[in-house]
Amino acid sequence: MKIKSVEIYGYGQFVQRKVEFDQYFTEIFGQNEAGKSTLQAFIHSILFGFPTKKENEPRLEPRMGNHYGGRVTLILDDGMEVDVERVKGSAQGDVKVYMPNGSIKDEAWLKAQLNYINKKTYQAIFSFNVLGLQDIHKHMSEVQLQNFLMQAGALGSTEFIGMRELINQKKQELYKKSGQNPEINRKIEEVRNLEYQIREESAKMESYQRLTEEHEKASRRLDTLKQNLSQLTALFEEKQKEVALIDQVQEWKGLEADLNIEPLEFPEKGIDRYELAKVQVDHLERDIGLRVEKQQQLQNENSQLYVPEKSLYQNFESIAKQEDRVKQQDMELKQNEREFNQHEMEIKSLKSHIGWKELHDDVDSSEAQKS
Repeated sequence: MKIKSVEIYGYGQFVQRKVEFDQYFTEIFGQNEAGKSTLQAFIHSILFGFPTKKENEPRLEPRMGNHYGGRVTLILDDGMEVDVERVKGSAQGDVKVYMPNGSIKDEAWLKAQLNYINKKTYQAIFSFNVLGLQDIHKHMSEVQLQNFLMQAGALGSTEFIGMRELINQKKQELYKKSGQNPEINRKIEEVRNLEYQIREESAKMESYQRLTEEHEKASRRLDTLKQNLSQLTALFEEKQKEVALIDQVQEWKGLEADLNIEPLEFPEKGIDRYELAKVQVDHLERDIGLRVEKQQQLQNENSQLYVPEKSLYQNFESIAKQEDRVKQQDMELKQNEREFNQHEMEIKSLKSHIGWKELHDDVDSSEAQKS
């Protein structure tokens, strides 16, 4: 960013004054009391605001009551020219930034273009007078000058040393190589304790995994034993059935020997088939008993029913045979009624059409008949 020119409406001894600057290096020089410091203060006021009552700087308002303020033309880094105008208004003045396209920006936009530095930082780095340069080579070495510029660029003043001491103090409060109370030292100790706990829990986890694997193996072995036990139980029950029938089998074999009958081959799973057939026979017997009871109940209900006499049946049959003829006569009667009603309506219509009037019985029409 470069300062191209300034236009003073009214500031100190300057009224309606315009100054052009070199675009490569901006310097203000002249005779004593020519207004060099006033012009420098004007640039500071336009960019950062007029001095307030809290600042130990003169406001340099015009004595004759002229318009207070002015404008500064800046060339931005991208080559665009803008006019920064600040006039009397609020404590630091009202500022407007006029863009080349005619739009107007506010002070927030200006601060962003100035990288948010304040007036003190600007004066320490970019704007200084001859008093600040006198005998600089006698009192400062090149390294000291670089440190001064670095301090001013970092914090806006020589407060860098104090800030560095404050940072060192804060660092000591947070961490000491052999300390115990600083916060970071305590956190490190907590981390170490957590690492120890993690190692212990890891050992427990390994033991837990080992026990879990052993439990799974034992569970699989138990399932195998349960299957074997189930098979043995089924075999034991089958043998118990065979033992229960051993007397009958021996008796059967004895009878076979006495009768000289060849031994019969016992069918495969004969005992199970016998038990199943026995259960089926029991079901069939219970079903037959239920059906017999139902038959007896139906017979009792049938005996209680009222059976009409044969003559009544014959009357019913005779009436049923006449049903079609009665329906036919009823339909003919309704048809005759409809035709009669229709004829009545036609007669009334004809009477109405010819102006027919009904004769009254109380009227003597004998004379009319004679004539």
